[in-house]
Amino acid sequence: MACSQRKRSCPLPAVNLYDGSAYRVLRKRNVGFGRVPVLILSAEHGLIRAETVIAPYDRKMDEARAEALCS
Repeated sequence: MACSQRKRSCPLPAVNLYDGSAYRVLRKRNVGFGRVPVLILSAEHGLIRAETVIAPYDRKMDEARAEALCS
């Protein structure tokens, strides 16, 4: 899943920190998290597991950032 611009305001597992519509559905249906591995592509942290605790940040994915994360 891609990260979401909408985030909660304190460090949480990534699946709970991101608050976009796809994450709300994921949490509501409990699909993925805890059952099937969910990986999130974060503009700040790169590819992370849904349960990885991260702090809120303000960074957008752009071409330069994507190139930097590929390494």
